[in-house]
Amino acid sequence: MRIPFRSARRARQFIAALLFGCSLALFNSCSWSLGDLNPQFHQSDDVSASYEQIRLRMRSLVDPMGGQIEASADKIFETHSDPGIKRAALEWKAQGVPALRESLFQPEPATALFDTWVLLFQMEGFYQSGNGAKTLGSASSQAVSTIQRMESDYQKVVQDFTVSKDVRKGREFARDWANQHPIQNSISYRESTLTRSTQVEMPDKFSASNAIADMTLTVDDLNRRIEIYSDQVVRQARWEAQLLTMDLSDQLNLDQAVPLASSAVTEVGNVADSIDQLAESIELLVPIVDRVARVTESTPQLIATERSVAIEAAQNEITRAIKTVEKERSITLEHITEERLAALQTLQQTISEERQIMIEEVRTISSQLVDHSLDRVTQLVIGILIAIILILLVGLFLVRQMIAGLIIKQAETRITN
Repeated sequence: MRIPFRSARRARQFIAALLFGCSLALFNSCSWSLGDLNPQFHQSDDVSASYEQIRLRMRSLVDPMGGQIEASADKIFETHSDPGIKRAALEWKAQGVPALRESLFQPEPATALFDTWVLLFQMEGFYQSGNGAKTLGSASSQAVSTIQRMESDYQKVVQDFTVSKDVRKGREFARDWANQHPIQNSISYRESTLTRSTQVEMPDKFSASNAIADMTLTVDDLNRRIEIYSDQVVRQARWEAQLLTMDLSDQLNLDQAVPLASSAVTEVGNVADSIDQLAESIELLVPIVDRVARVTESTPQLIATERSVAIEAAQNEITRAIKTVEKERSITLEHITEERLAALQTLQQTISEERQIMIEEVRTISSQLVDHSLDRVTQLVIGILIAIILILLVGLFLVRQMIAGLIIKQAETRITN
């Protein structure tokens, strides 16, 4: 069945609208949003920053915030002579900086924002009234002051993500969550907010465009994380080595070795026995000192090995991600190509049918015009013939009248004569 001219044009318009809708749907599938935030934390319609802006801002806070912890811990270490306080300061930056880096690099920006806020409140409680306050002792107030200053700066960052600049509800929600899940013994074993993120409903499936976009963000985060980790790994290894040295010093009690030796010499009357005891003590210390020396010598090699392993694992992950992206890209392009060919074939068929209909309609119109012209010419010729006949008849009538008049005049003339 042939499609009328107007129906074919409507079909072409429908196909064009369908293609436009598919393109718009594909574009929309490549976009992200923060999703539905918990109303207890903040209203979604008050968020003024995009997914990408919050993600990049969270990643950029790693060095500034980690630097504040490191500077405060170094100051405590330098200004206090108590070995316990020195060790607690080392432990704070050795565990706090990696925990901060981990929270700021959470995959979802909303999770990273909430988890970092909770971490600051957890550290504040830990060094204000928890076990951290006992280990830091008189320096705990300095650590709490640094953490509160970091939290105040972080609150300003979060305010920049909103329209109303009012984040009191979210701040209280993060503080309540931190109070309900405090740090017990160490920052390394804190409970993060990832347990809360499992309650969020995830989509059943992802489109190819979403997978490609997610892979792109994963590769970008991985590159940023490698750069930051490469910069911090040397300092992290030095802090761990200092902690190991202090632990070994506490176990060996080297600070008490000299007083014990002097008291032994004064108390024991026999100098030879004192020398023998001292020699035996030194012989006992030699293997331990050798073990410490071996550990110290092997530390750079261990750090280099761990770094190479981390870089190799990162390279493998990047390679796998790139291959996955290329595969998804090829599948997407094939799908788009098939849809495009089908649309072009349909469009070509519609144009061909429309062209055939137009030709037939032109032929019909031409025939009607020719018939109409012939009818008009026939009518004109008939009219001309009728007019000629009428003129001839009138002429004959006039000639007849003239002849009759001449005959009558001749007859009258003859009668008169």
